[in-house]
Amino acid sequence: MSAIASAFVISEADLPALSVAARPAKRFLRKPIDRFAEFLASNAQQLPVFDGSGFLFTTVLVFLQERGIDLFQGSYATRAQELQRSRNALLCIFLTSSQRAEHLPKLSCLSASSGEMEQYFEAFTETREPGIGQMLLLAVEYLRMALAAVPDGGVVVFNIG
Repeated sequence: MSAIASAFVISEADLPALSVAARPAKRFLRKPIDRFAEFLASNAQQLPVFDGSGFLFTTVLVFLQERGIDLFQGSYATRAQELQRSRNALLCIFLTSSQRAEHLPKLSCLSASSGEMEQYFEAFTETREPGIGQMLLLAVEYLRMALAAVPDGGVVVFNIG
């Protein structure tokens, strides 16, 4: 089983409607209507989908957090957790312009080798996975790209599902 990591840009003004669209509308004796994808198609800009397992981000986000780049916390952390529950996602984070200003310079200057990332992965997961370091570096780069895409007055919704 694999998890897909994706991100999309949305206006802060559209966040309440996003929360509503995230919950399928229940109907009596019929299948719920899910208009989430439709809402995103008309109200959000899709960023490239990560070309690898979304599970890598569980390690990468903690690695970054330990280095002072905490993307879990932000002004919309509670809303992100609600979206995560509504969509049954593994993880959902809302990246904001204040996080961009605070963390993008640090993320751009982060110097970690694939060997260092591989050692961290092995210590964190207690699993040996030769070559995983390069994929983890690609995940770091994906987060840098997503953070750089955050516009003023908008957020990037990063989702693993």
